[in-house]
Amino acid sequence: MNRDDKFWHDLNEREEAWAYEKAEFDKIAHYVDGEAKGKAEGKKEKSKSHVIKFYKMKYPNEDISWLENLTEKQYDEIFDMLLNNEDLEVIKRIIGK
Repeated sequence: MNRDDKFWHDLNEREEAWAYEKAEFDKIAHYVDGEAKGKAEGKKEKSKSHVIKFYKMKYPNEDISWLENLTEKQYDEIFDMLLNNEDLEVIKRIIGK
């Protein structure tokens, strides 16, 4: 193999190795990102279930549909207000429902 052929052969091997390493890195980054999103979503769902459970105990005849699709922060605020015996209308007004 002459010098020019060896140069191009080595360059191709380096490019293939780089492409492989990049693909592996992308796969790991995608996994880590998905794991973080899953943990955040799980935390929000846990907050939501605690609020709904406590709300149902406190107000068994009230509609819970307004408790859907809130942020984790809103669920935390509602939970604190329920613990502090805040009036239901005040809670709804503060949350914007």
